[in-house]
Amino acid sequence: MTTVEWRSEVSAVTRRTDSITPLLALGVIVLVLAGAVSVWTIAGWWSGSSSGFVNPAEAIRDGAPWTTTHTAAAVLVGAAIVAVIAMVLVVVLRRGRDRSPADGAAPKMGTGRDIAPLLPGTLRKRHNRMGIPPQFLGVTVGHTVAGRLPLRASYEDTVSVIAGPRRNKSASIVIPNILAAPGTLLATSVKPDILAETLTVRAAAGTVRLFDPQRLAGAYDDYSCWWNPLARITSVEDCDKLAAVFTAATYGTGADDDAFFSSTGRTLISRYLFAASVEKLYLPAVLQWLTDETDSTPARILEESYPHLADDVDAAQAVTQRTRSGVFAYAREALSFLASESVRCWVQPREGRPEFDPEEFVTARADTLYLFSEEGPGSAGPLLAALTRAVLSAAENAAKREPSGRLPVPLMAILDEAGNICRIPDLPEKYTHYGSRGIIPITILQTQEQGEQVWGQTGFGQLWASSTVRVFGGGNASNSFLRDLSELIGDYEYTERSTSTHDGKRTVNTSRRSERIMDVSDLASLTLGRMVVFASGCRPALVRSIPWWKDKALTKLNAAAISANRTGDDGT
Repeated sequence: MTTVEWRSEVSAVTRRTDSITPLLALGVIVLVLAGAVSVWTIAGWWSGSSSGFVNPAEAIRDGAPWTTTHTAAAVLVGAAIVAVIAMVLVVVLRRGRDRSPADGAAPKMGTGRDIAPLLPGTLRKRHNRMGIPPQFLGVTVGHTVAGRLPLRASYEDTVSVIAGPRRNKSASIVIPNILAAPGTLLATSVKPDILAETLTVRAAAGTVRLFDPQRLAGAYDDYSCWWNPLARITSVEDCDKLAAVFTAATYGTGADDDAFFSSTGRTLISRYLFAASVEKLYLPAVLQWLTDETDSTPARILEESYPHLADDVDAAQAVTQRTRSGVFAYAREALSFLASESVRCWVQPREGRPEFDPEEFVTARADTLYLFSEEGPGSAGPLLAALTRAVLSAAENAAKREPSGRLPVPLMAILDEAGNICRIPDLPEKYTHYGSRGIIPITILQTQEQGEQVWGQTGFGQLWASSTVRVFGGGNASNSFLRDLSELIGDYEYTERSTSTHDGKRTVNTSRRSERIMDVSDLASLTLGRMVVFASGCRPALVRSIPWWKDKALTKLNAAAISANRTGDDGT
């Protein structure tokens, strides 16, 4: 007995499929035959000898002569055939160059109705109910591989992106959404090139402000501003939240090696912040007090009106010298970014530069705030995180004052490199209702581990689960994370055939089997330019990322802004 089996490969990505080459060859043959048959008919039309179809076989049998008209018709038909074949080859070659190994999984993932909430027609109706003009299309994600349809999140969604370094996040996610933001916009980054590519469009929409303590975008200093973190302090609870941002941005929320030092250090920072706000001082005063562990100035400021807070300061200073040194060292490290004179000048008045007010910013029609910082220790990341949180809190408060409970025009917050320069401790808790407030966050991380380092395993899980649109753009990722994504993408079914021969009789058996659509190795090797999108109420979809300069709508918008800017400069 002989048995032959045809089995599936491991996943839809690696499963072999039939080549389209035979179909293309058959199409060429049919096209050539049809062209040859049409030569006699076309020649008859041109010469006026016939107005209908001429059967070439009958014409040859009847001895019809081959004339120069027939030659011209043959040349015309031949040229048309060559042109058609050339166009087909160009399309096939272009698609072949743009094709990724993962694309074989696309038809088995979300398409059509499966992803309807992310398609233009559905979004247009949804945004119309929200009163958003039709020229604002939604949060750019990419184009589906299957069907090549634009895929966008709505202005009620919250978005999280995980993609490794050099995965075109700036070109395909950050810049497109800055250019197409419907209203006020906040964007953080370590790359000042996003400012260069988007400034003209955003300046045409409203006022542009730049917060760049490490001067990564020094060429655009004319747009810079300064911000007083203590200006809107009204209670010690406000100081508690600000201290939590500074410590979380420095140490992470899951890195409390010693709960006593971290808790006491945060309390000490909070009390010093409150003392500075009561005295109408600026943030650098707090670091100055912390450098002298016995400085009684903060307690003296607080003792008359806030004696219980003064007691907290006295208690921190009254412990043993070794313990006190640990507490103050923790606090000083959280504010170490103020050691740089170039950073300090951004949190106190700067000559010729406006003060940034988050409350005014969030009520503007379409203003823009760019925030830049380097990564790593000593960076201005804690300050960027504090300002970002101040803007988001101001937006929440503004939304609460609206009859609908949401901002009339959505505010977009693009938090690029959030794990490095925008560590906001309560961001996961806020994510669940930002969309309902008209606040559209896009949090971009490099890996799951980076998110867990910032917010802890539970906090990152909450952030990821609370995102109504989740994007995986490839790059470095743990096997456990990729395994979870693979399970979410799901399985596909296929028919397996086996043929056996026994005693000269051939038997064919068929059975239904299922395999992963994309397994861990497929996700780990995801090609640059491909993303998997998980959205609430939709099947996962394989998406092609589109650089902003290849998006016709965005390039048209950019060109119009540049043209208007030049016209204004010319005074015409």
